[in-house]
Amino acid sequence: MMNLVKVNRNPLFSDLMNQMWNDFETTPKVKPATNVLENETEFKIQISIPGWEKEDVKVEIDKSLLKVSGKVEDKQEESKDEFLRKEFKAASFERAFTLPKEIDHENIHAEHKNGILEISIPKNLKELEKMQRLIEIK
Repeated sequence: MMNLVKVNRNPLFSDLMNQMWNDFETTPKVKPATNVLENETEFKIQISIPGWEKEDVKVEIDKSLLKVSGKVEDKQEESKDEFLRKEFKAASFERAFTLPKEIDHENIHAEHKNGILEISIPKNLKELEKMQRLIEIK
């Protein structure tokens, strides 16, 4: 028969471990893995957030900064069972990306699918054409 929890007969060691465990109770910040892609017409940012719901994530633009953040909290549910150890906790993340000037701010969109948040940032092709020209040498 296998025990779920080991019994520690040394109360000093047990108290020390419990204190160390309680010190980690703060909401941990995670840094989700991110891919940044570019083609002729757009930039794409892919953020890996498996287990997160789209309601827990916020995408916003502040001038030339794209901010992506998320927060999940441990939902308290009433249960007749008592936890011997509980590791489901709250977590949060925040990522920020500096946007280039030649993007179409009005048509940025985001989609959450299969644990990946994908943000499409179209380029403003008219603005890009203005930025590309041949300069005459005098």
